[in-house]
Amino acid sequence: MTRDVYLEDVASGIQTACTKCGEMKKFKDFPRGSGRRDGRHSWCRSCMSGNARSSQQKTARLALENGPAMIAILMADSRIDKAGCRMWTGAVHKKGYGLYNSQPVHVLWWVAHNGPVPEGLVLAHSCHKKLCLIHARPVTQAVNIWETPPELRSRKGINRRAVV
Repeated sequence: MTRDVYLEDVASGIQTACTKCGEMKKFKDFPRGSGRRDGRHSWCRSCMSGNARSSQQKTARLALENGPAMIAILMADSRIDKAGCRMWTGAVHKKGYGLYNSQPVHVLWWVAHNGPVPEGLVLAHSCHKKLCLIHARPVTQAVNIWETPPELRSRKGINRRAVV
């Protein structure tokens, strides 16, 4: 089967099986991705979102189960800077956030001290330093975007403060 025929069949509504749940779903139910020849992920949208939730649950479980020990580990790999932020000195993600066991350290710190992050909220750094552990607070994603200083936004982002 040629690529053109295959893409025509997929676009016409032929169903595809999700490799995670095994259900047959329409092509539009799979998010875009470059790993396959049809340009879509092999997991359906509901499996992809469930995977993200399980990652968040893993972070919360890791911090809740290890509480004081987790705080001690995070304190050992951090230092206080001149502004009073406890800055992570361990592993760093390519986007600039600190990581411990592939989990974001500011989230581990928050969960160990305050419990799980409330549903529908994200942790925002009030100091705008991605490696800071102690200045994270729960806000909606819209508030987090709004409060980001213009110089820290991506070039593709909209400068909402310039809009009057």
